Amino acid sequence: MKLPQFKQVNKDLICLVFYFISSHSVLHAQEAKGPKELNLKHQVVYLKNGSIIRGTIIDLKKDTMVKIRTVGRNVWVFQYSEILKISSEVASFKAKTTGFYIAGTLGVGPNIGPAYTPIFGTNSRFRDAEPNFEGGFASLAIGHRFDRNFDLGGFINYTAYTTTDAFTSIGIDIRGDFSDRRITPYYVAQVGVGDCSNPYVGYTYRPGLMVHPALGLKFNFKTFALLGEIGFEYQQLVDNHTFDSKLVNEMYNYENVSFKLGIMF
Repeated sequence: MKLPQFKQVNKDLICLVFYFISSHSVLHAQEAKGPKELNLKHQVVYLKNGSIIRGTIIDLKKDTMVKIRTVGRNVWVFQYSEILKISSEVASFKAKTTGFYIAGTLGVGPNIGPAYTPIFGTNSRFRDAEPNFEGGFASLAIGHRFDRNFDLGGFINYTAYTTTDAFTSIGIDIRGDFSDRRITPYYVAQVGVGDCSNPYVGYTYRPGLMVHPALGLKFNFKTFALLGEIGFEYQQLVDNHTFDSKLVNEMYNYENVSFKLGIMF
């Protein structure tokens, strides 16, 4: 039995990934800019009450007030009468530990398991053997970072295979870092459902389970991080159609090792 043929390649999800990544990076860049007259270095504000505030000065009115944004992105305003002194220091790196996150990845990977074998008859189940094939993966995840070790959000994935099959899947995205260093290992666990994006005429499809565990290495920078990961992609799909006056059920099991690169904000 021949698998469904592509009539048109669906590129919408890939475009969506890059749209969110580029728009989010522009917002970060604009937010990081302060008044043109300021040299936005890491500053330390010493208050007369003994408090010490570290961050970036985003507004300064001489002999009047100072506005400073901390590493945690809180903004404080102090009157000059409250300030003992202001100095600069070399900022020690600290990875983002809480707040909103967005992660986009692209990757490829070979099939490592059986796909399907047709068995004809009413209510038959199909599994096993088909020649190996490769897959291409695009993923966008958005959620909230509760602490260094635990992020929770949702994802949308688009997967295309060299057999011309394609799937769109949605589900829960769980991830976290193993340290707060500039370079840190991290984990990803995605669980959801996926459906065929290019249905074959005469076939009825039912969404199937999608699972993606992965381990990777994250390279943290000031406002973003670069990602590299290796994982496992499992996608299940069931179709119903009529062949030779018989109702046939086919179950497809796609099992791929995935190698992905991406960016996270």
